[in-house]
Amino acid sequence: MFLPLNLGSCWIQIRERPHDEALSAEAYIADLLNLPAHLRVLSIIAIGYPDENKAPHPRDDLTYDRVSVNSHGTPYPRRP
Repeated sequence: MFLPLNLGSCWIQIRERPHDEALSAEAYIADLLNLPAHLRVLSIIAIGYPDENKAPHPRDDLTYDRVSVNSHGTPYPRRP
């Protein structure tokens, strides 16, 4: 049985993001989580109960031309 939890999520860019002037966000997170050197941190997804409900971006404002499906250069199909 599926029970709705009313959770929200937020994708957080880590790759190529600075933590401070001396340290990258990737190095900071890797150290914080004690990750082995062969693992990379590209992003984090935060999950929790939203503090507010925001309207989605209008479809016409989305940059579908920047998204590929299954391989680079295969355009993402626009939805009506």
